[in-house]
Amino acid sequence: MKRLIALFLCLGALCPCAACGGRPEIGGIHSKEGDIYPQNFLLMDKAEVEFDLFRYYYLNYKNMYLEQDPDYFEKEENEKKLKEEILDVLCDFYAIRFLAEEHKVSLNKEDKDSVQADIDKTVEFYSGKDEFLSYLEESYMSEELYTYMMEYSALYLKLFNTLYKNGGKKEWSDEKYYEYYKKNYVAAQQIFIPYETGETEENHSLTLAKATEIHTKAKNGEDFWSLVETYGKDENMLKYPDGYYFTKGQAEDVLHASTVALKEGEISEIVAGKTGLYIIRRVAMKKLRMDENRETTLYGYSDPAGEWQAGAYDDEFQKLYKERAKKIKVKKSKYWDEVSTKTVY
Repeated sequence: MKRLIALFLCLGALCPCAACGGRPEIGGIHSKEGDIYPQNFLLMDKAEVEFDLFRYYYLNYKNMYLEQDPDYFEKEENEKKLKEEILDVLCDFYAIRFLAEEHKVSLNKEDKDSVQADIDKTVEFYSGKDEFLSYLEESYMSEELYTYMMEYSALYLKLFNTLYKNGGKKEWSDEKYYEYYKKNYVAAQQIFIPYETGETEENHSLTLAKATEIHTKAKNGEDFWSLVETYGKDENMLKYPDGYYFTKGQAEDVLHASTVALKEGEISEIVAGKTGLYIIRRVAMKKLRMDENRETTLYGYSDPAGEWQAGAYDDEFQKLYKERAKKIKVKKSKYWDEVSTKTVY
């Protein structure tokens, strides 16, 4: 179940969902009028948001908060925050939908067949339809809702690719890319000296003595790259004589901050990192290296731990649909005030 919930919470950060037809076998609101299942729960501009979509995110976000703090919803203000948070999530979703309409982007038969093939693989992963449906139910989801979410994930990607790939209207020129890269990235050579056994970031007198000797050589004008080759213990650094190219978040904060503070050609003071000391020399960026990094810089990449690192286009696209979301006019149904963590099931 966790795998399935994580999958769709991730999809929720990326894509919208259309109003979904079909009522699941369970789910509703314990209303003053008796248990109800309000079909047209919200209006976003003129689009109807059905309750099953709201319910899916509401209950999953509720559980996420309860795992962190079982008493979280004892505070009335947190009940209100949850409802407004889900409303914001849904506005983002429908912003994608509306942007797709405005840019005349939609799923064709080939796209939908691809989505169905992915669904079939997922059913197979769960050892058949019955087990798959059981997991959906545990995750507050109907089969129809699952399909719509998968289709709108595909719509998100198709809209993104239409705008930012293969000559899309928002694809950057070379000049804009180089300007962005130079503003957000730095290039540096570094001499890494690991801490002696038992030493730490706070206490490292033996390592500091070694680093001080090397630092003096660098400050006295000895060739920095020769010092890297002679004393540096980062073997990966030797593959990049032009320096590491990185931005905030791709190296320890102290290393990034220390490099940013330097002018090209300047050498840092000794910098204490988590596993050792560094001596850094900021170097000029080369067009060839910037070009080599273009794909990952713009479109993102998976890091060695398998975590997705967003690219520049991801950030720009998010700003685009967030701005569209702000313009959505929301109309709440008469059941909105009856929604709480104690009434939605």
